[in-house]
Amino acid sequence: MILFDVLTPVGVLLKAKIQKISVESVDGFRTLLPKHTDYVTALKTGIVSYWDETGTIGYIACNEGILTKKGNHIRLATRLGILGSNINELMHLIETDFKKMEEARKETNKAMAQMEISLAQGLLKLNREQKNGSF
Repeated sequence: MILFDVLTPVGVLLKAKIQKISVESVDGFRTLLPKHTDYVTALKTGIVSYWDETGTIGYIACNEGILTKKGNHIRLATRLGILGSNINELMHLIETDFKKMEEARKETNKAMAQMEISLAQGLLKLNREQKNGSF
């Protein structure tokens, strides 16, 4: 058996004993079994599939992440993970909600960059005024 932990910024999403896990990493699809070598990889946004002690399959919609396997312990750290038993619902969630969240994050980053540029320009102007004695 493999000890499997899923961690998010708000806490532990899942602690389980599993038989195996399948993920899509940046270097392709992988299925990890108990006796596989230690492994670390970055995960793409997608579905993580795992088989519990009884062989029942479970799914996690994962918004990117880092997966590590050391001995018989697998840890998955992700920004956002959602547990589910219906793969179609989770795929729909990824295609809609996760993509909307990513677009919102990009817009926020763009706004922050514009604010930083304005602040830098204001500081440069203030510095020039101080040097010219007009302050």
